[in-house]
Amino acid sequence: MNVSTVLPWDLNPALKRERLVTLARLIAETRNKVFAQADREAGDSNWGLACRAHERLGHALVRMAESGKHPWLTVSREGLYLMPRIDGLPIRAYRGAPDRPASRHLDALRAELERNPPKQTAFSFMDAADQDGPWLWLMALETDGFGQVARVTYLQANDAHETRNAWECPLDEPMELPERKRAAPPKSATRAAKHAPADALDFPLVPLGEAPIALHAV
Repeated sequence: MNVSTVLPWDLNPALKRERLVTLARLIAETRNKVFAQADREAGDSNWGLACRAHERLGHALVRMAESGKHPWLTVSREGLYLMPRIDGLPIRAYRGAPDRPASRHLDALRAELERNPPKQTAFSFMDAADQDGPWLWLMALETDGFGQVARVTYLQANDAHETRNAWECPLDEPMELPERKRAAPPKSATRAAKHAPADALDFPLVPLGEAPIALHAV
């Protein structure tokens, strides 16, 4: 699939670059940590690991949404069902290539929009003037031979399984800072940090506990 020169935030201002990176990294790192801890000799299989990653992702997404640091994020979660939303816009994550998402993912997005329609009256992903639409937003997670996420691509797809506006998300970018002004640390804390061991400054990217999204055995 050709990568578009049109960027998500050009189509919808809610899809800011830092938001997309933050969401993608949380999903990718949650799954990757589960698969990295797999004990294959003890019987861990990809199916069981994917289920565990799904449960942890749901937990992590809800914690992030409830933290108040990312007011743009909400999560629809009921049982195994899980759908993150950016300013009310649902994003369906799935494991697979970005060129042809399965029907079940598009069905989930349409159902989500029917249950929880966005407050805004017009979104580019549902432009009534676009006869090929509606165009829905998804996140494709491509994995390596160990089941870990190697690449994340945001894209739009319609009912005909046509795709457009693919954007590969850089997973090595810094996490988004909370949307509030950060106070400078006191000088005493700065001096102490300079003399602290390196590993003392390495904080986990996922807040307390590993969280997870299932998005259909991602």
